[in-house]
Amino acid sequence: MIRVVPAEQLRVGDIVHLHTDTSIVRVQLTTITRRTKGFKCTGYRADDRDRVSPWSFGVLFEQPVEIDEPTTSEPSH
Repeated sequence: MIRVVPAEQLRVGDIVHLHTDTSIVRVQLTTITRRTKGFKCTGYRADDRDRVSPWSFGVLFEQPVEIDEPTTSEPSH
């Protein structure tokens, strides 16, 4: 499942869905660096042919970003 969060809530390890390049399916974040107007993010992208390569992109602080929901489940008590 995908959810939309402000860029300020991004964390290393998040899977981000970008729409700036139609061949990029997702990017797994490895670094997030705070800049003057936003964040510089680096990670590994998977394209529409499942090829993986390094990738970097920038987002503004309040920019909405699509990420995968965590797949961990909480144990029931």
